[in-house]
Amino acid sequence: MKKLTLLIIATSILLTGCNDSSNNSNSSQDAPGIAWEKTYEIGMTNLGAYVVPADDGGFTTSIEYFDNQSLLNCTILKTGSTGDSLWVTTLDGEMICRDFRTTSDGGYVLVGIIVVWPGMTTDLKLFKLDMNGLVVWQQTFQSPWGAAIGTSIIETIDGGYTIGVGTSTAGQSLSSELHSYLLKTDAGGDSLWSIFLENIAATAILETTSDCYAIAGVTDPEGSSDRALNLLQLDDSQAVQWSKSWDIGEYEFPSELLRTFDGGFAIGGSIMSNLEQQDLFLLKTNSEGDLQWQRFYHDDDLNYIRGCFLMDDGGYAFAGSSTPSDYTDTQALAIRTNSMGFELWRYRSDYGNIQVYDACTAPDGGIVFTGINNGESWLMKLEGE
Repeated sequence: MKKLTLLIIATSILLTGCNDSSNNSNSSQDAPGIAWEKTYEIGMTNLGAYVVPADDGGFTTSIEYFDNQSLLNCTILKTGSTGDSLWVTTLDGEMICRDFRTTSDGGYVLVGIIVVWPGMTTDLKLFKLDMNGLVVWQQTFQSPWGAAIGTSIIETIDGGYTIGVGTSTAGQSLSSELHSYLLKTDAGGDSLWSIFLENIAATAILETTSDCYAIAGVTDPEGSSDRALNLLQLDDSQAVQWSKSWDIGEYEFPSELLRTFDGGFAIGGSIMSNLEQQDLFLLKTNSEGDLQWQRFYHDDDLNYIRGCFLMDDGGYAFAGSSTPSDYTDTQALAIRTNSMGFELWRYRSDYGNIQVYDACTAPDGGIVFTGINNGESWLMKLEGE
């Protein structure tokens, strides 16, 4: 799944359900240590970043920042396996990067948004990069459906790309009507089709079979103000096969959608219970979207998910940030679970002021974070399993 901006409204949450929804914060194993950590001098004000593993064992991150002329830039940084910088390239044009992925040819695909005034609508910008970060092609698509509040991209089985966009009729807010659209392109970025989905702000998509998609997001049934977590599946004609919703609290924020080894789905995200506390959740379904279990990971801080991963043993890992209730320095956070979602260990950094923007897993199972540490662009890897 991966990055989007939402105004999450604080509210009290009733943790309910037919499955275990208890506090799962009792770790049974020691958390891993830090394998390596690097900072990079890029731009003046770092606004966001994404990180993906590269085919050579290194990592590639897209970094969004303001330069000394207050212009918004997007830079691609490639590192070796221990975080040493190998090359840097900057994309032309001002845009907000919304997702960044590796492609099957060893290159990269990046989708961003360009805010269009007046009206605060957003156009989509799609870049295909080669393995050295050079632009192969770029495309721009006009958005007729309001401001994008969530954007993700996947490479499809046929070699093309599908972009999922959650939109709001009133900008960056959940207080307005929520809709989504999917845009399918060929391998050269030319549009093939697009569809519009009502009453769901899509935050994550995946392709289940050729031209069939599962979509996770937030729904407002019949335009009501009572938001709910939503998972739906489209067939190869882009018709809705099934749709499931769960009210696990108000204004849930699903960040990641995973396909599990048994053919089901897992949704990871954040949920705020009051102004001083935000927990993480993990919800598991079967292949038809029927709820099997849900878990909540609680402490007294504001915890934000920036990545959720399916691990080789069938368990899960979260990565993100944790801010104490007194709003002192923010720290990096990682949680590892078993295949049933019960916590195995929890890592929390105890130094600096770290804002995590994204994370990925390394070949050895270690978690790699990207973000800012005391104002500098930053990468850190935890030891592998």
